[in-house]
Amino acid sequence: MDVVKELANEFIRRDLRSVKNGYQKPLESLRYKLFELNKEKDKIEYLEIIQNQLVTDLENHRKECKHEGNCQWSKNYEAAIYFINQELEGLGIIVSDDLFTEIEKNKYDTQIDEILKEVEKLRKGQEIIYDDLISEIRELKQLYFLNKKNWRQLLMGKITELVIGGLNQELANKIISSIIQEAPKLLK
Repeated sequence: MDVVKELANEFIRRDLRSVKNGYQKPLESLRYKLFELNKEKDKIEYLEIIQNQLVTDLENHRKECKHEGNCQWSKNYEAAIYFINQELEGLGIIVSDDLFTEIEKNKYDTQIDEILKEVEKLRKGQEIIYDDLISEIRELKQLYFLNKKNWRQLLMGKITELVIGGLNQELANKIISSIIQEAPKLLK
């Protein structure tokens, strides 16, 4: 069980829905929960999950909103997103508009899962190298709070380190070619 994800989902169910009536009370609850979390990584993950939900809810609301430009609901959500971004920046995360959407995250999660399947096939006889590779690639699923360019650079760096460490050339070529194909989309 992923405790941080569960806590974030509990916040979303219990507190986030009340943001439309004002962001102050949910923000107090959010900051209290952040105080309870000791690890920065956990705080970042917690904030990212909530931020993604806020952005998704706001985007969905804007599609149907009849008070565009003068909607208090939208203003409250925008304020909540602003304060979450401040919390992330306080943790050293540079927040940018170049973040992954849920659709992009799902797409890259699928690609990462496909890469992991390939790694599993090639794993026999080189467990140490491939265990490291699996761990490094899985970690990428937790780093979508980075902007797309930095995320891609981190992925390339991880692959480069693993190639130097003895990763199968065929698999490395496959991973790198898929990254290169996606690079123009990631840089938009």
